[in-house]
Amino acid sequence: MAKKRRPAPLPPPEPHPNLKGLQEHIDAAKRNLQQCQYAWDDEAARLIREQLGEELPQDIELTHGSWDCYESPTAACVYDDAEDPMHDCCVICQQPEERK
Repeated sequence: MAKKRRPAPLPPPEPHPNLKGLQEHIDAAKRNLQQCQYAWDDEAARLIREQLGEELPQDIELTHGSWDCYESPTAACVYDDAEDPMHDCCVICQQPEERK
């Protein structure tokens, strides 16, 4: 018995003309949100450099909101990807992920 072929997937439908403007607003909001995230990353790095009193490595990764860190100016733990790629020890509070 021959196998039935699946029909080709349908192309996505064209948006309703009245919704095109809404999609443009959504796209603009997404771009704005991304720009705000970049600005927050820069400000968070500045605050952390200020608190640590030393230059942070370029590849340090700020993890916003992942784990609470009451000692961090951003209220989130900060990890050094170069030295700690598994994010086991916060450079601010020095506590390992297991305690959280």
